[in-house]
Formats: sequence, structure tokens, C-alpha cells
Amino acid sequence: MAKQKYYAVKKGNKTGVFLAWEECQEAIKGFSGHEFKSFESEAEANAYLADEDIVLINAIKPRLEKGEVVAFTDGSFDAAKKMYGAGVVIFAPNHSNIVELSNRGNNEKYIELGNVAGEIIAVLSAIDWAWKSGFSKITIFHDYEGVSKWAAGEWKANKNLSQYYKTFYDDKKDVIEIEFVKVSGHSNNKYNDRADVLAKGAISENKTITNLGDNAGYIINNVKESEITDLLGKLKAECVGLDYLVVVNGNKTIWTVQFNKERLTISLFNNIKMVVQGKKSNLFQLLRLA
Repeated sequence: MAKQKYYAVKKGNKTGVFLAWEECQEAIKGFSGHEFKSFESEAEANAYLADEDIVLINAIKPRLEKGEVVAFTDGSFDAAKKMYGAGVVIFAPNHSNIVELSNRGNNEKYIELGNVAGEIIAVLSAIDWAWKSGFSKITIFHDYEGVSKWAAGEWKANKNLSQYYKTFYDDKKDVIEIEFVKVSGHSNNKYNDRADVLAKGAISENKTITNLGDNAGYIINNVKESEITDLLGKLKAECVGLDYLVVVNGNKTIWTVQFNKERLTISLFNNIKMVVQGKKSNLFQLLRLA
């Protein structure tokens, strides 16, 4: 039997929570700029409509108050590049900022596991960070059940990486308590979604330069909005006449930067991939070398 989904329409012909996809379609059909998401519980759907972070309220804060670390992990795989990626989002007591970890690998012994290799590496990274930071417990929210099944001995570890993972877990469980919480993949849990973005971004080439005639552009992955803001603030202080405007459009943030008569744009997608476009001017080179 299919699991009940709850469709929350925030902007549409009709707003609210709908139990059938057909009802959701009618609510958004023909409405420009409609906004909706599907959830596995009515509480999550209502929280979305009320702009409440139910995961933060119900799952993260209570654990932080008890001195525990909370991590959201995910993995990715690119068959063409033969590379796996791992992404981790960490909340920790007395840490005002969210910690984000991402890495990639192409170990031939691990590639056969595909996406699962990234899932395992992400959990290893989360546990390693927590115990090295001196915490006594970590709760890991994950969407691949193998990471908890191997740890509990319910699944037999018969691959190189899963065997290493099991050994690592058995060693660390004596120094840090590890709890696993299974979540559904792509269930609109924004922290698991963020871990997924980090995992995919880790696989991408760090910088790609693209020539477009008189124009040029480059892409840098694993960039945060705060890093761009800090960079532009520094350049504005150092370069008289440099200024910029910011526009936010959904998951995309655009900075239009102007210096004397020169102009370029910086676009940040999903708070991870930065695209810089503009003519091959002094401003372009200035930003490229910053």
C-alpha cells in the first residue's frame, strides 16, 4: 500500500494541505509563481505553510539541549567520473554556526558500491568530527538504511568499505554513543536535502573557466553565501567606486557588481555553486584573483 503523502500549497489558486496529488494540481494549475511541497506527515506540511522549522524544533534543539551532536548525511555518485561524494550537515552544542563537511573519492575498491560509498563516507566523517570535538553522543539522520544495519550487525559487511565501516563503528561506539535515525530520501527535510547538495557538489570540478567571446565566466563549487558577502565587502572597502546590488530568487541569489563602468554578475545556486559572468575586464580579473 502506498504511503500517504500530504501536499502543502503555500501559493496557489487555493492554499492548504491536500491528500491527493490531483487536488494539489488543481490548486496550482495556471497560478504564476506557485509554491508547494509534499511531506510524509500532516504536521510537517502544516509547519511548511506556517514557515516553521519542525525538524529544528522537534529533532535538533531537544538533542542540542542535552549536549548531543546532530548530523544529517547523504552520498552521491557519478558513474562517468567514477567518483563518489559525501555531504554532512552538523549541529553541535555551543556552535552558533552549522558545520558543513563534504569530500569526494575515487578509490577503486570503493567505487563498486556507487552511491553507497558516499553514504558511508559521510557517516564516517560525522562520527569522526563528533568524537574528535569531544562530544559523547551523536545522532545521525540518514536515508540509506545500510549504515545502521551494518553498524548493528543486521547486515553482513562483505565489501572492503562496509567492512572498514563496521570496524570503525565498533571501535568508536565505546568512546561515543551513536544513534541512527532513518529518514526517507527526498522527503523535503531541508537538512538532508542540504547534505545531498553538498555530496553532489563535492564531485563537481572545483573551478571551470568558460570563454564566451568577449565575455567570460567561471564556476566554483562548495561556496557559501557568507563567503561571497565577505569577499564583496572586502573589495568594496579596498576599491573606491565598487558597489553591488543583491536579488534573491528562490534558491538563487544574484549579485550585480559594478566598478566604474564595468559590470559583472555573481549567481549562487542552492548556496553551493557560484557562477561568475561578465566581460574580460579589470573587474572580472579582480574578482577572479580574489
